[in-house]
Amino acid sequence: LKLLATFVRAAHSGTLSAVAVQVGRTQSAVTMQVQRLEEALGQSLFHRSGSGVRLTGSGERFLAYAERILKIHDEAISALSDKGLHGSIIFGSPEDYLSAFFPALLKGFGTVYPDVEIKVVSAPTVELRTLLNARQIDLALVSSPNASDAHVRTE
Repeated sequence: LKLLATFVRAAHSGTLSAVAVQVGRTQSAVTMQVQRLEEALGQSLFHRSGSGVRLTGSGERFLAYAERILKIHDEAISALSDKGLHGSIIFGSPEDYLSAFFPALLKGFGTVYPDVEIKVVSAPTVELRTLLNARQIDLALVSSPNASDAHVRTE
C-alpha cells in the first residue's frame, strides 16, 4: 500500500522531490519505492526528466487502479473501526473562510466519514455564535479574541 500511495502522490504532484517532502523521506527513498513498484509490475510508470515525472501510458492506466485500491482500503478501515459515524453535521463558517479552508476540510472529512452528510451555513461570526448557542448548528469555525462561551472550544 505504501508503494501505491507513493505512486499516486508522484502522479499527482509531478515531482518525486515534492512527494519526499510530503511523506518526510528522502528523494532517493521515494525513487526506490517507485522503482520497486515498476519492477513488481514489469512496467515503467513514469517518463523521467530534469523537471520531474509524467505518467507513461501504463502509468495512466495503473493510476486509476491504484486510487481505487487505496480508496477501498480506507473504506474498509473506516467500516471496521469505531469511526463509523452516521447522520449529518451542520457546520457554520464566515464566507471568507469557506473558500480558504472548506474544500480540503470537506474532502478529508468525506473520505474518513463517507456516511456523514455535511450541511454548511455561511454567516457572520456573531450570527454563528447565536446559531451555535441555540444548537441550530453543530459546530462553527470563527475567529474571536474572546472565546469563553461554554460551547466554544479553541485549538
